[in-house]
Amino acid sequence: MFKGFKEFTYKMVAGANVATIIIMLLVGFSDFFQPEKFAALANLGLLFPVFL
Repeated sequence: MFKGFKEFTYKMVAGANVATIIIMLLVGFSDFFQPEKFAALANLGLLFPVFL
């Protein structure tokens, strides 16, 4: 029973780490997006303080 819970927990933590890395990369590179074409991604950098 605990082996399954342990494996599930490891997978959730690993998935959260990958998601955090992807979000941080998008926030970091948001100034390279053209606001005319990608308005939502260009404004993603404004959410950095909320993300922290």
